[in-house]
Amino acid sequence: MNNARFTRRMGQLVVVMLGVVMVAVAVARLPAPGRESGSWDYVDAAGNVIGQGWMDCSGQITNWGSTNGRFANIEIFRCN
Repeated sequence: MNNARFTRRMGQLVVVMLGVVMVAVAVARLPAPGRESGSWDYVDAAGNVIGQGWMDCSGQITNWGSTNGRFANIEIFRCN
């Protein structure tokens, strides 16, 4: 009986973790070209901003600084 309860709890934990991952991916996305514009930072492993990027409503991307980091601080704006 304890083994069945453990298995059920582990299954619930896996479902919750998958939900958390899906929400994180949905929130941390780049703008959709043609529909949105936006800006973002590139950060190093320590969380220091090492570069930035911007995409306008036409989909043109402009980067400055280093792009050898992960995306952070993403802001998305709707195009008119």
